[in-house]
Amino acid sequence: MVLRIQPKPSSMHGPQHVPPMMTRSFLSRKEVSGISIVGSALDARGAALWACKATASDCPKGATGYARCVKVRFTNSNNIRVNWLLSLNSQKFHLVINRCQNVHMQGVTVRATRNSPITDGIHVQLSTNVTILNSSIKTGDDCISIGPGTRNLWIEQISCGPGHGISIGSLAKELEEEGVQRDS
Repeated sequence: MVLRIQPKPSSMHGPQHVPPMMTRSFLSRKEVSGISIVGSALDARGAALWACKATASDCPKGATGYARCVKVRFTNSNNIRVNWLLSLNSQKFHLVINRCQNVHMQGVTVRATRNSPITDGIHVQLSTNVTILNSSIKTGDDCISIGPGTRNLWIEQISCGPGHGISIGSLAKELEEEGVQRDS
């Protein structure tokens, strides 16, 4: 299945308008196989949420929870392809690959301002055989974050900055968890 996303322009801007539609994931799929996302631009207008949090204002209920601020997430899925996706200003994580196998990403562009908190470009955890190629990721946090249980991750020709680059993080949060490894 090929998914082509047609973005919809919005008139809501500014800190007073945390987009209600983005208090949940734009695309979250569990237990899918053989899906491709091809070329699109997604703008979550995260600046409104960042400003809300920075001023200690009452942000909309549920707007700051991890699961609700991930733009694109795949869980327990396999044979996923993401090609030529442009992800802008996600409220938190842009793309999350969790418990997946055989994921191929190419030509992904991620953008968020330097002061955007917790805006990891691509987060991979508990996944096997993930390839990320020819992509540009510029956020206020990790370009690519590699979580526990990641195996056979191949990253090549990635432009990162101004954030933290590629990080192996969130390890040892639990008493017993898988590490990150490359099986040969």
